[in-house]
Amino acid sequence: MGNNIRASKVEILGVTVSRWLKYAAIIVTLAGMILYTTEQHPADYAAFSPAFAFSFPAFLDDLSHLRGYGVMTLGLLLLISIPIVKVIFYLADFLLKKNTLYIVICCIILGVFLTSMLLS
Repeated sequence: MGNNIRASKVEILGVTVSRWLKYAAIIVTLAGMILYTTEQHPADYAAFSPAFAFSFPAFLDDLSHLRGYGVMTLGLLLLISIPIVKVIFYLADFLLKKNTLYIVICCIILGVFLTSMLLS
């Protein structure tokens, strides 16, 4: 008794895209780490600096000047995008199959992802 369940082309494309996103995230993050360790960062032990607060303009500035911190942040953003991309591909697959229950579930999951990203 074999399974007759076959993956659709959209599902296979989603898995392939998420795999390549994972590889890109690893490479970009490692490149950022290498850049960061080669840059000069004077240590100021007299002053305490609070945790990093993300700023999109500062991120773009770091990235445009190929600073290690900006490149590492891009790698982490690529890593964070993997589950979102997977849900989008699953949503497209369920839309093609007209499976309303899973369409609603995917929309709820996407809503939770996007809400948590926009409100944090």
